[in-house]
Amino acid sequence: MSSMTSLPVELVQEIGGLICKLEEKKNLRATCVKLALALSPQLFKEVVLDVNRDTLGCGLHLLETLASCSLLCEYVRTLSIESLAPSFYLDPAFPDRKVYTSYLLDHARQRRIEDGMKCTRREEAQCMMEKLLLPAVSSLSQLRVFRWTWHWTDSVSTLKTVMAALGALIQLEEFHFCYIPDPETYDRDEECTLPLPGVTNLKVISLTIPEDPEVSWKRKSAKLTDPALVPFVKHLLSGSPSVSKLYLDNGSSCIGLWARLNDILEEFLPLPELRELTFGGWKISLTDKMCAQLRLLTSLELLHCTKFNPDVWPFLQEEQIHLQRLGTDNVSDTLLDYLSSYSNKLVHLSLTGPTWYSSQNYNDLADRFFNEVLPLHKETLESLEVLPTFEGRWCFEENNSAAIQSCLKLKNLSVKVNCINMPDMEDAKSDNGIVWPGAYHTVHKTTTHNPVHLLLNTIATSSLSDSLETLSIDGARSTGMVRSMADSYFGPGYRIGARKRIRKSVETFEFVEAVNRTNCVSEDSYSCTQDVGTVKKKDVKLSDQIRVVVAGVLCSWV
Repeated sequence: MSSMTSLPVELVQEIGGLICKLEEKKNLRATCVKLALALSPQLFKEVVLDVNRDTLGCGLHLLETLASCSLLCEYVRTLSIESLAPSFYLDPAFPDRKVYTSYLLDHARQRRIEDGMKCTRREEAQCMMEKLLLPAVSSLSQLRVFRWTWHWTDSVSTLKTVMAALGALIQLEEFHFCYIPDPETYDRDEECTLPLPGVTNLKVISLTIPEDPEVSWKRKSAKLTDPALVPFVKHLLSGSPSVSKLYLDNGSSCIGLWARLNDILEEFLPLPELRELTFGGWKISLTDKMCAQLRLLTSLELLHCTKFNPDVWPFLQEEQIHLQRLGTDNVSDTLLDYLSSYSNKLVHLSLTGPTWYSSQNYNDLADRFFNEVLPLHKETLESLEVLPTFEGRWCFEENNSAAIQSCLKLKNLSVKVNCINMPDMEDAKSDNGIVWPGAYHTVHKTTTHNPVHLLLNTIATSSLSDSLETLSIDGARSTGMVRSMADSYFGPGYRIGARKRIRKSVETFEFVEAVNRTNCVSEDSYSCTQDVGTVKKKDVKLSDQIRVVVAGVLCSWV
């Protein structure tokens, strides 16, 4: 240890940066004062504040540390607030139940449960937290990034306290805020005004009011258009004329609930530094100011609303605006026309759709995308997400594997597979006993190949094995139960069963190379499977650098 303490601080920090496990880095920091001083900037660069029933002691201790220790506060660059609700805890059964609550699994949120804590103890914990909150947040003088998903159980008082404290953070550059109000407040027709933070000169603004199935759609139309989000956005934009990235999502996917994006942005447009724009649930009008802003963009994502904003893609094509990043949840011919109008400039493409299904058009669009559009961007594309709602040729299969394989610089790949073709495996039942609806799918299977093994094999036999860093796999919804009441009963069990089969397929993957039967017996390092004309190579597997994620959970292979 004496030799390490004699090293310059810069070398100690470089060594610390190579330590992946947080616990090991903490242990090294605890060995002596010099190492503690050298490694503290790394350990406290990002702080997560989580105060709930299960983390009450740790959460309050962290608040006390931040409120009293100015030295550690200087190291903090990112603050993420997970919860400020001492008498609530996250529903432990939520991961198993969320698939039944909504088809939009990615938008489902953790339910919070009140723990029945005695009233006096609850008030003491709440009082202590609120007392520490203002000095703790205000002391983060070097903070650059602030993230908070405010849930109604965090209380309005904590919301006001934190927003007031942010005014002291003059170095703040990124503001990410998600607002989840009390459903009962909506239904009682009560207004909930968001306190305005005193932050200025932001570079990144991200605001979200996620769609909540518990809130009646009639109340949404009144709430989402002006009382909460609109004044909040205008306030932030008025003090941040140099914002470069703007994310606005009002959570609505119904056309009758939309507000016009122009109503918020028109008085500030064009923003000269704005290059990345994401909006969800907003309808835009191509006014002169909006058109001038679109000409400046390098990144555009349209969520929940593309279908009813049909003029955007033709305008971009006509103006020859070649986006480097593009995302949408609705795929159309006009979108593919735009993507076909230029080549080798697109770096990130995210298609979280189509969200609709038509037996002919659905697959025709997929064929056009993989055969005509994707090859135009194969030399520059680094991130590709193709996440359709329903099964079909949008999912990964042998017909589109060559197009994906040709993307030479791909680092992140997210796809869905046709669960209809997944083989039967053990653990076919979901945890709650709903079985895989195999009778229907056995009749309608299109191939005997395991699509997950085909995907992994495609990566292992191409240049993707060298460039790819993250591979995300999930299952699509069955087309056999579209517009059918059976989907409400079988659908969740179908998706849970599909994910188990995908995970099992990843864990049991072995590299397979097709060869001629005549060559099969001459290779000593191969074991031949004569009936299918393939061989398994025992010593080949995916690169260790590739992270395989199944439905958001990191997976491993044997």
